Amino acid sequence: MVEHLSEEQGVGGSRPPPSTMKPTPQEESEILKIYLNSLKLPNKKPDKKIIIAPIGLIGSGKTTILSKLSKHLPVVVMSGDVIRKTLGEQGFDFDSVYTIAERAAIKLLGEGFSVATDSDCINEEIIKKAKERAIYHDATLVWIHINTSEKQCITNIKERGTTIFGVEPGSMIKSYHKRKKELHSKEYPMQFTCMFSGKHDKTEEEVESCVSKIQKIVKN
Repeated sequence: MVEHLSEEQGVGGSRPPPSTMKPTPQEESEILKIYLNSLKLPNKKPDKKIIIAPIGLIGSGKTTILSKLSKHLPVVVMSGDVIRKTLGEQGFDFDSVYTIAERAAIKLLGEGFSVATDSDCINEEIIKKAKERAIYHDATLVWIHINTSEKQCITNIKERGTTIFGVEPGSMIKSYHKRKKELHSKEYPMQFTCMFSGKHDKTEEEVESCVSKIQKIVKN
């Protein structure tokens, strides 16, 4: 449920050293353990599990929205960039991010937690696996669309600056336009439970509305 390639590479901390080393299966399991131990789990497991899958371009504010939602919903927010950071700190490349994220999601859902990913879940493979996970774990799949304007996304990217992975704003803006053309120019194949405008003065209102909608869905 987290993309193979990051569209928003950057979290706090020092920049991990570049590497081409790949972890062995045992080392991958150790990294998974480190990542899982770093997650903040809700105090109470939900009566009905949900999987929140956002659709949103680079700089749209996916991480911010999910962070706010998690304050009102018992959901574990997973970050592909945090996994990359963990891999980098252990001296490995990022090729196993997807595998580790999948294993983390499976483990958390299996333990009764709801999960969300802060990646753009528009990839066909991710859509397919999200649906499969929801069915297998008897969870409700919730699609949310963070439809931030291009102007605001570009502004957010520029303000963020160079990420700890060494990705400069110019490169991220190019990726934004490429992803928008290749993945966001067609009609979306899912029905959205929540829509976010990306406008700062509307965020709290939209989060409150989304929480209410999700709670109603879970109760039914």
